[in-house]
Amino acid sequence: MKKCKSCQKEIDKKASVCPYCRSKQISKPVQIITGIIIIFVILGVFGAIFGGSKNSSSTQKTNDNSKQTQQQTQEPTRTPTPDTSRDDFKASVIFTGTQFVITNEDDLDCLAPEIKINSGLFGGGYSLKTSTFLSGETYTIEAMAITKSDGERFNPFTTAPKSIYISCGRGNDLYAASYMAELQ
Repeated sequence: MKKCKSCQKEIDKKASVCPYCRSKQISKPVQIITGIIIIFVILGVFGAIFGGSKNSSSTQKTNDNSKQTQQQTQEPTRTPTPDTSRDDFKASVIFTGTQFVITNEDDLDCLAPEIKINSGLFGGGYSLKTSTFLSGETYTIEAMAITKSDGERFNPFTTAPKSIYISCGRGNDLYAASYMAELQ
């Protein structure tokens, strides 16, 4: 026997509805799971509302052969190791110490890409939304152009880039395609 959660009368232990007041008897595990789901929904809403980013776009296309030659001769300090489970956008990234050199190796243009540095499972980190990565082209992104949602700039002299995530925006076949790599 157990007590009804509503009227406090003794009822059968297996009863799902109280025979006296007709209220449902919800078990503790169901209440706990429901509570956890509600907490995640609330966190998701707060993340969507307050997780936006204030970014400025400062992408420079490097078509000049002298710039490309200079960048190729520089010894990059960190090269990414791609995560093959998420490489549906084909790109290569080199971090030179102050800049990210990104090459679109895909057959398609990546429209409205967003670059995220050191972002976690639920966001955070630094991000930059930019215009377009044309197929086969190389772009140089200044590390300090990438910011947090509060406007704090990524400073490569005080913070090491650990991961990079690039996702393509709406408007073409690469919508929601992404590239992710851990920087070593």
